[in-house]
Amino acid sequence: MHVVSSLLTDRKLKDLNPLIAGEEICSSGHSFGPAVRRYTLIHYVLQGKGTFYARGGVHQVNEGQAFIILPGEVTTYTADIEEPWHYRWIGFDGELAGRFEELPPVISVPKMFFDRMMRLAVRSETAEYLLAGELFSLYAYLFTDNHRGNSHVHRVENYIRSNYMYPIHVEEIAKSLNLDRRYLSRIFKE
Repeated sequence: MHVVSSLLTDRKLKDLNPLIAGEEICSSGHSFGPAVRRYTLIHYVLQGKGTFYARGGVHQVNEGQAFIILPGEVTTYTADIEEPWHYRWIGFDGELAGRFEELPPVISVPKMFFDRMMRLAVRSETAEYLLAGELFSLYAYLFTDNHRGNSHVHRVENYIRSNYMYPIHVEEIAKSLNLDRRYLSRIFKE
């Protein structure tokens, strides 16, 4: 078993506050738990497979997937005997961390987020701020509304909030968002 871990300085960042980051090459059958965390913790599996016990279920987690441990949740996770995990993790709290409860216990995310986080987790005066930036990137990826119509609706709402003090016409909104006026009207009717 090989572990690299960085206990970060708690900078008390308001929205997303990185607390710990690390990487582990697990030994065969390595198990952790049952345990309870006080912060949100995400493990991203680089290689191997294993089992994650959380939220009343048993979840198989493979390469390219991440498992999410929520604060106050009793969890156990066990690396496979034949193909044990090699994973990276980031633990954090903050006001936006609660949104992770909306996600399933196991998710698929691009490896690039965790590659960048590990490069930044080295001990330095700015590591926590750099990791917070990467957490915001991950957050945006996970919680951006991917439905075209809803995305346009949010952009229109933003336009109206930003320009409420001026006369606003549907044609202007459509033009500013590079949308056809009829298409924009149809989205709002839906």
